[in-house]
Amino acid sequence: MLGYPVEDSTYIPINSSSPSWYDNDNARAQSDLNDRVKRGDVKAVREMLKTLHKHGRRLDRVLNVVYESMAPLQVAAKFGHYDIMTILVDHGADMNVPDKIDHWTSSHYFARSCQLTI
Repeated sequence: MLGYPVEDSTYIPINSSSPSWYDNDNARAQSDLNDRVKRGDVKAVREMLKTLHKHGRRLDRVLNVVYESMAPLQVAAKFGHYDIMTILVDHGADMNVPDKIDHWTSSHYFARSCQLTI
């Protein structure tokens, strides 16, 4: 059976009309969200968060667990997308989550993008 594995060893069928983040793969959802955040696409970020929530996804697992290198809030801070930072925090993003590269938090990236000294 083609599909994406989920925690209980069942599969969610692949549906070509569903976006890639519709499945139960939080790492993929975070990667897709990070792409939208990096581009600074406020509308796409809001739509994705709304859709994830609508389908019962735990936003804390997408926003606050670092699967690859950085959480979405860290990406927003790094690239100076302060409007997106506000949206992510309003949806439960934690500013104290460290990245997997330098163990920096979103506050570190925010300070760096603003040229502030911590």
